[in-house]
Amino acid sequence: MQRTKMSGKIKCIFFSEFHIKAGPKITYQVPEDYLTKEHFDAIHVYIITKPELQTRLITVNSLGHKVVGCPVCIEDKKYDRNELIFNCCFVFDTDTRTARYEPVVKKLASYLTQLELPKPNTLPPKLKLIQFGLKNKIIRRLHGYPVKLPSDVRLSPRVQTLSKWLNGTHSLDEISCKSGLNYKELDEIIENDPSVVVCWK
Repeated sequence: MQRTKMSGKIKCIFFSEFHIKAGPKITYQVPEDYLTKEHFDAIHVYIITKPELQTRLITVNSLGHKVVGCPVCIEDKKYDRNELIFNCCFVFDTDTRTARYEPVVKKLASYLTQLELPKPNTLPPKLKLIQFGLKNKIIRRLHGYPVKLPSDVRLSPRVQTLSKWLNGTHSLDEISCKSGLNYKELDEIIENDPSVVVCWK
């Protein structure tokens, strides 16, 4: 008998929307290319949904992934077709229990709606996701963004060797090149040391 995981990490966060020409599409996801176009095409009717399913939590198990989202539609004449339809979803392993993440998904849908109203927000979807993820401690780091150490923290010996680069001006990509550590080694160090955080500007 297969056991369901009691908890699991978020594997991916993606923002999707209805495009007037392309139809339902993924506009941005973290990490990039985690969910393939083929997989999205197989489930997009549950992501960009009909009106009766909008503002409801939706969970889809498909092709080894569990996707949790809350589709939103904002009606206004300023949009093409007089409406903006989008969904920001979390992706997990298919056997992960996701109940504790559902309030966060609803909160994210509300947050993105408030950013859009009463006028369109100038932040692109990528930065909207990062901003929300950092504020709610969903995202701790992204390879292309600077990382830093807060002041007055106790460092592990391994992190001390990297401390000169953890000043908020170097991304993980740059630190990997400067330190000679590959991404896996660097991720292991940072994953086990909660003092290291992403710096978003």
